[in-house]
Amino acid sequence: MNKSKQLRMIEMRINSGVEQISQLSVSSRALALLNNFSEKQSSEIELAVNEAVTNVIEHAYEEDETRPIIMKLNFTNDEMIIEILDQGIAAPEKLLQSAKKEFADLPDDPNEIDEGGRGLTLMLNLMDEVEIKTDDNWNILRMKKRH
Repeated sequence: MNKSKQLRMIEMRINSGVEQISQLSVSSRALALLNNFSEKQSSEIELAVNEAVTNVIEHAYEEDETRPIIMKLNFTNDEMIIEILDQGIAAPEKLLQSAKKEFADLPDDPNEIDEGGRGLTLMLNLMDEVEIKTDDNWNILRMKKRH
């Protein structure tokens, strides 16, 4: 394998309790920093993961605190790929397209965005790529951040 594309992977699992959100978001930030992402990029990753996991708990699991949430982090020298997996209610197919339309109207500073109700749009603003799919009864939110 070409050394510049060598993959490193970390997987974490939590139950869907609100108090556990920070375990994934803070870990994603720390691991981004360890993998040479800037402070700003690492904070953006933390915020995107926080929003993604919050959405799973509130919407996919309807606040059921006993359900699994898995976060997979994959690193190459070029990018960080984050997957948030759940087995709850799948997001509507048109949700991502709708969020992309809203994305054009967002302010440049992510701190000026109201998180409530605009989570996917916020993730689009913070990350380089965002996609949603379902595979083998798992909902997968995949986000990429490049150096």
